[in-house]
Amino acid sequence: MNKTELIDKLLHLGSTIEICNSIQTSKKAKELAHNLLDEYLVSKPFIMKEPIRLIWQCKECKDVVISYSHLRHDMNYCECGKSTVDLEEHYQRGMGKVKEISRKKNIDGKWVNVG
Repeated sequence: MNKTELIDKLLHLGSTIEICNSIQTSKKAKELAHNLLDEYLVSKPFIMKEPIRLIWQCKECKDVVISYSHLRHDMNYCECGKSTVDLEEHYQRGMGKVKEISRKKNIDGKWVNVG
């Protein structure tokens, strides 16, 4: 998948959410968007050798957020804005009430659990 195809799929996904306007559809669309992004990122050769994907949840609003280590200066916030994570190649900074759900490293195109 190239960048244009990714953008087209995400735009289609966004218009589908607006039409349906339900919480369950929104959650499913968010999950699909993350899967599309994973697929796109894995296919790119310019990305660091073993990027990390952190799935975390805000303990206040229960929003689930995905952070990637290869995205520089990318602070991810939950829906309520009370929790945030900045995941970089050599460090992680979190603020608020963050609960780590999953931490995986991309090794040879596959997401592998990391301790």
